[in-house]
Amino acid sequence: MFLPLSLIRLWHVADAENNDGRAIRCAQILDVTLSLLSAVAIALSHTTTHSHADVMQRHLLDYLRGLKELFPDYKFRPNHHMALHIPEYIKLFGPVHSWWAFPFERVIGMLQRISTNYHPGEYESTISRSFVRSSNLRNIFCHRGTPQVIRNCEPIFQHLIRPKSRSALVSDIIQFDNASPHWHDDTGHDLQWTSPEKSSVIPDALRDCIRATFDTDYKAISLSHLTINGRIYSTSTKHLGNSQVLFKSGIPGKIIPARIDYITQIMVPGDNQDVDVVYVAARKFQSLDLTNFDPFQAYPCLQAELWSEDLGDLDLYPLDSIETHFVSLPISWEGQNMIVTVSLSCVSPLIICSPTSLTNPIHRNCDNVTISFGRVRDRGMHRAMSVADP
Repeated sequence: MFLPLSLIRLWHVADAENNDGRAIRCAQILDVTLSLLSAVAIALSHTTTHSHADVMQRHLLDYLRGLKELFPDYKFRPNHHMALHIPEYIKLFGPVHSWWAFPFERVIGMLQRISTNYHPGEYESTISRSFVRSSNLRNIFCHRGTPQVIRNCEPIFQHLIRPKSRSALVSDIIQFDNASPHWHDDTGHDLQWTSPEKSSVIPDALRDCIRATFDTDYKAISLSHLTINGRIYSTSTKHLGNSQVLFKSGIPGKIIPARIDYITQIMVPGDNQDVDVVYVAARKFQSLDLTNFDPFQAYPCLQAELWSEDLGDLDLYPLDSIETHFVSLPISWEGQNMIVTVSLSCVSPLIICSPTSLTNPIHRNCDNVTISFGRVRDRGMHRAMSVADP
């Protein structure tokens, strides 16, 4: 993730005025590399459209054309040809994530790790029994007849199997189950079941933030992390990466990076009884006045943006305002210290393609391996690349 961001920062400007051949070639290599990464980003998105498939096809063609232009002796492989069929399959079957073979390979890996004691003729029955027993054990807490004493052990059991529940397959299943999100605290209990007696000391900064938000002092407890739909969000002191989140701004397609400093469960008085409400106390990163060209805007599929490294005031935000995590790369740009943020969202359709990316007609016949090329943006020269069909 950090390598393409660093390359954009280093190679985005081609010194055409001074006829710097190396700078121009580096910029061309950057365009080719980012075309491939943009195609991969679109392919890995969990939501897609026909327009996204067309843009992915364009990026693949730009990558193949640039590869042939920059490295004439390079020999294409069958995978280069097969990749041109992926946009067609996306239009037919939806996102790649919904029909690729990784889940089946993961299940095969689970079966291969089952101990069979190398008894010939008993492999199938041993694997079958072990798989069924494991499934029954995981589902025991969903059974109506399960005694309460066993149900009370669910947090311990969930803690033991949590490393396996972090697999991409299980997390994706939870992500699409947005109708009934599951929120868990540090102990594994649902947040609404957390007992007030488990409260810890509230930091002064968090107490002041609660008082400023509600104009009163509510009873609250402090949590170090929580899990929402399989994703772990934590405070910056516990895990900096899990504390970096993107907040919804109310403007479609606009999200704001922030850092979670505290997670708190506040007891708000209700009509009949107190209601437990969970908030995150976070500081948003400040925006930049980019008077000059932002190099990351040329590659919208990467979802990379420049933000100041300065943080705003501490504010409370409800859990439903969290969009996803982000990764950041600190850089120094034109004498300013800033960060590059990249959204880690795979579910929300945040890939925004520029209108010009759909205007150039593309025609190809993959079966005959013929490609009708349009014009390709060549930094500093803006000429058409004429290359052989890959």
